Amino acid sequence: MSNSIQNLGKAIKLLRCSHLTDVKSLASAIGVSVGHINAVEANRRLPSHDFIHKVTKYLGIEPAEVYKIASQLSINPDLKIDRVKSFLVNTLVNTFSNIEMFCNEDEAIYTAVKHNKIGPGSATET
Repeated sequence: MSNSIQNLGKAIKLLRCSHLTDVKSLASAIGVSVGHINAVEANRRLPSHDFIHKVTKYLGIEPAEVYKIASQLSINPDLKIDRVKSFLVNTLVNTFSNIEMFCNEDEAIYTAVKHNKIGPGSATET
């Protein structure tokens, strides 16, 4: 068995973790047992193409990504650390940016309502 094939489980685990998805949620969503996912991620069971397709569809990525990561893991086993950290940092940055944007929008809406610029009885009411 080639290193890329042996790393399919690790690649799936890496991608699952980088998408902040727990095993139980994934198992429920794709209709397999937690034990099945654990066996695949621990490389005790080879994932079928159907399994990979279901996982990647749930995560919103292309199946080719699993094979790409598995191939990269055979060259750089420490890839998982870099990849997860990078994804988590990007996720946090995006989350905080979205929170800031929503807070700014909420403040602008609050101010407009307070000064009767929008809402019931305002000039913008139709």
